[in-house]
Parts: sequence; C-alpha cells; structure tokens
Amino acid sequence: MKVIIWLVKNKASYPQTARHFDISNESTVWSWKHQYDVYGADGLADRRKRDTNMTDKKKLTPEQENKELKKRLEYLEAENEYLKKLRAVMHQTKKKPK
Repeated sequence: MKVIIWLVKNKASYPQTARHFDISNESTVWSWKHQYDVYGADGLADRRKRDTNMTDKKKLTPEQENKELKKRLEYLEAENEYLKKLRAVMHQTKKKPK
C-alpha cells in the first residue's frame, strides 16, 4: 500500500517508483496499481498460503521438540566447525607466497 500511495502522491512513473522502493521489476508496481484500481485496498491483501510446517511444530510434545532442538544444535555445531576449518585453510593459502 505504501508503494501505491507514494506513486500517486508523487505522480511518479512505474520505473521511478520501482527504483525508489528498490523493486527489481517495474511491472510489479504496475500490477499492484492495477489491483488497487480494480479492487481497492483489498486487492493488495496477501493471499499466499502459509507454511504448514509452522503449525505442525506447535503440535510437538515437549519430548519431540527437545529431540528436534538437539538435532538442530548438532547440525549447527557441525556447520560451525566446518566454517572454522574452512577459514583456517583460506587463511593458510593467503599466507603462502606466490
């Protein structure tokens, strides 16, 4: 809605508006404006489906949640170790004379 208000208030073109809001494609602005013109503010409502995984996580028992968190922790610790080793290798290769 903020984009459309700015577009109308500043009497800007679609490309100007896209640049102002760092929107990669000016046709997106045109589409939003068209939706607004045809359907009003309701035309800009987000109608995307929500991720069902978020609701599934709420159904976990405390034991299941604990198990999932432990798995996540193990993964992140392994990733952290990998990145430390990668950084060390990169540091060593920078030290070598060419």
